[in-house]
Amino acid sequence: MRRWSGQWEIVGDERPEAAALWRRLSSHVPRSARATIVHGDYRIDNALVHVEGVPRIAAIVDWELSTVGDAVADLALMAVYRHPALDDVLGFPGAWTSDCWPSPQGLAERYARTSGQHVDHWDFHLGLACYKLAVISAGIDYRARVASDGRMGAAAASAVTPILEAGLSGWGA
Repeated sequence: MRRWSGQWEIVGDERPEAAALWRRLSSHVPRSARATIVHGDYRIDNALVHVEGVPRIAAIVDWELSTVGDAVADLALMAVYRHPALDDVLGFPGAWTSDCWPSPQGLAERYARTSGQHVDHWDFHLGLACYKLAVISAGIDYRARVASDGRMGAAAASAVTPILEAGLSGWGA
């Protein structure tokens, strides 16, 4: 939470939704019962799939945001990457937004069933994932404005408020 709030201070603005989500998150930080390696940007785009025979995940790439934490953080980030506002950032529908994939709640249920682990503090982790992706979108806008390439920045900027609002509403829960 410190990292993403620090990033918001650099690239964000005075959005009341950001302040409200931050207050809610900071007053409900859960105590994690288990620590795992957390990828930090876990999404379908960072998976290499072996397609011969029975398709399976061959590797997960792009580990520069990895840390130690609760695996539910990665699960929630995967769920929030399904938010339609992120299509605006990409400029096209993202692979993860396809209806072929489980809903955020379906993803959590499948994880719990497959791993045998309870999905603790789901609403908190969804809210934090929304905050993180709002910061990333605001950062894209910020860098585009600094580089005078407003086209991509405007698309990313348009995603910030809907993602923050999703965090406040418990989107996907």
